[in-house]
Amino acid sequence: SLVFGNESATTSPDTALELQLPPGAQLLSSDGGTASGGSVRWALGALPPGSGDVRRARVQLPAGGTAGELVEPVFAKLTDATWAD
Repeated sequence: SLVFGNESATTSPDTALELQLPPGAQLLSSDGGTASGGSVRWALGALPPGSGDVRRARVQLPAGGTAGELVEPVFAKLTDATWAD
């Protein structure tokens, strides 16, 4: 589960959330995310001040892990097309 929110005083107009999957992991399901090149991306649209939500992705990890083991995301980021790099 990825919990996100806008803690700023302004609306983020074109927001996206991206989860980089661990090496060898396969996406089994997500709640609206689009898989591409080892990551899952959710187009969130406008995110008003003080708002937030949760997105989920279910992945299958490569052999060698322990059943039920929790895995930390390798990398997740919240972006907006209007933000300067």
